[in-house]
Amino acid sequence: MWKRLKNFAGFDNAGLTLENRLLNAVCLTVGFSMLPGLVENLLIGFPIGLILVEVFIGGISVFVFYKSRFKGYNENLALGYIALGIIMFIPGWFLNGGIEGSTTQVGVFFIALIMILVKRKCTCLL
Repeated sequence: MWKRLKNFAGFDNAGLTLENRLLNAVCLTVGFSMLPGLVENLLIGFPIGLILVEVFIGGISVFVFYKSRFKGYNENLALGYIALGIIMFIPGWFLNGGIEGSTTQVGVFFIALIMILVKRKCTCLL
């Protein structure tokens, strides 16, 4: 099973770049991690807005994984994925309890994701 998952994600494909493999891994991780949270939030009775945000993020993750894995890595695709994630961070923050919710770790994750997936465009100005 592990071999099939690696093949599906493209980890065994030597033609894929490191950025492509990382984006595939992130999309799969986010997509799979959204499912238990979605079920829990439905059972707890959280607002429908939070559930819609989770469904949207899960759908975007599936779409970006498909484009990245089967159509090829594109830095603009990664930037769009990160930008939509940051935009969805705002309603998720307020609908998930603010500073007492679990959303603060996601902000740190997106900053790390930007640093990993996006090439530097300019040098530091002194």
